[in-house]
Amino acid sequence: MTDAGSPLPDVTSSDDAASCPFCEVDAGFYDAPSPALPDALPPPQVDCTDAGMCPLPHSVCVDNQWLEYFDNGVCEDGGCSFDVKMKSCSGYCWDGGCQQSITAPTK
Repeated sequence: MTDAGSPLPDVTSSDDAASCPFCEVDAGFYDAPSPALPDALPPPQVDCTDAGMCPLPHSVCVDNQWLEYFDNGVCEDGGCSFDVKMKSCSGYCWDGGCQQSITAPTK
């Protein structure tokens, strides 16, 4: 305990890395490597007669981590083409959507 008039000791100069193996590690959320982007699955074949008739296909899980979804449907040569986009799920991917695992306390 220090007196009210005494300065606090500088404890940073006495840190011992041997007794604190993680003291030098400054890992943040963005330091963790992202899972590798998998190969995209081909979008489903959708026939069309004009650019206004390209409904977006349902999203699909490429694996348990990645969700593939489609955007900007354009009718070309009687078939729709789509931009293929990927999203990394923070939980897991199941049945065409990102899911979260949660637990609730019991009473």
